[in-house]
Amino acid sequence: MAAFTIPHDHPEADSSLLAACAATLGRLGTDVRIRCGGENLVRMHEVAPTGSDGKTGARSAVHRFGPRAPAPLVLGAARPDTVATVCAEGLPNLLHELVHIALAGVVADDHGFDYRAIPVDLDTAEGRDVLFDELACCVVSCAYLLDDDGAPAWQRCCDWFREQIGIQPVFYGFEDDPPGFWRCVQRLTAGHAERFAAMLDAAYARCEALLVWGGATHGVARCRRRLEWDELWMSTGLDREWVG
Repeated sequence: MAAFTIPHDHPEADSSLLAACAATLGRLGTDVRIRCGGENLVRMHEVAPTGSDGKTGARSAVHRFGPRAPAPLVLGAARPDTVATVCAEGLPNLLHELVHIALAGVVADDHGFDYRAIPVDLDTAEGRDVLFDELACCVVSCAYLLDDDGAPAWQRCCDWFREQIGIQPVFYGFEDDPPGFWRCVQRLTAGHAERFAAMLDAAYARCEALLVWGGATHGVARCRRRLEWDELWMSTGLDREWVG
């Protein structure tokens, strides 16, 4: 049975959304560990050694529960065993991990992303999908954080948006030219708008469906207001600050 651990003094210990995310991930066969200052990752559990040499077994196979987005997602029964652990510092990071899992349709180390593919080639459809997947995770996790219409909630969203996307240039070979990367992002999101919109639509739909499947009420599973990439990008001033 999957376990959910969070320190009693964690600032989000009473969050109904965090509890819903943990319950959903538990039904997918993952333990969830929340700790301030901890890691943010997904790791498959290692199988027990079976050979006489006593060597550590290989990581267990990935758990695929649906096709990769933007294909429709049909959910089945909960997984009875635990196959992975999701670690996060708090709700924002846990949401980001959940969106990645929802889009990938799989529980796997780093959501099945092969870090040997860095720098990701944005001239290919596969590379652009990696980018659009990441941008969708950034946007949707912000939308779920927006729990009221007040200025503090909006500022929290903007700060989280900045934190998420700020590290992106290095994955695409633009570590020495971040402004060039953001100009490239603007060009790709406009030039492949239909594909990007499909990925963002899938992220919203799949997250809500997963949370409901995990036992959340519709009031918790559905974000209060849908946010869009352009809205966050322009409202935070990053279009001027990072691109110039």
